[in-house]
Amino acid sequence: MNVEFGNAAECSAVNQDGTPNGWFVGSSRFIHQRSLRQCEIMEMKWSVHPRGYDSGIKPCATGLGISVLIEGRFWFAIRESSTAPWQEFRLEKRGDFVVSHGGSEHHYRAIDDCTLLTVRLTLPVLDQP
Repeated sequence: MNVEFGNAAECSAVNQDGTPNGWFVGSSRFIHQRSLRQCEIMEMKWSVHPRGYDSGIKPCATGLGISVLIEGRFWFAIRESSTAPWQEFRLEKRGDFVVSHGGSEHHYRAIDDCTLLTVRLTLPVLDQP
């Protein structure tokens, strides 16, 4: 039996500057060591954002993703193209989530100090209705 135990925040992969990026399960681009957390079909991120943190507009990853609010309050917006209107969502209570499939750009802001768990599938999924 293979088992690995740890803490999502402490097991986070790091950026080139040495700061943690939150990804604790995923491909070798995130998880550099031999680990049960290396996975080519799914990525998981533990995000802690201070109140007022603003991501700015960022490109979306392809595929299906879900972010679940653990604590705090969080604002999230996504749009299909740079000329399309934003769809906005407020995650306000523990367990609130947003699921997206594709999209062009996203933007998020921490309303309070908050923690989220994000899961992305890296394999293609069927087009949604």
